[in-house]
Amino acid sequence: MSYQYVNVATINKVAVIEFNYGRKLNALSKVFGDASN
Repeated sequence: MSYQYVNVATINKVAVIEFNYGRKLNALSKVFGDASN
């Protein structure tokens, strides 16, 4: 396995985690936004 491949795999993993985290934050802020209204 080449170094470049490992790099790409790591970047993809981080991107997926950040994407899922962002969706959770969006969902939470919607819930709290609805509750405060």
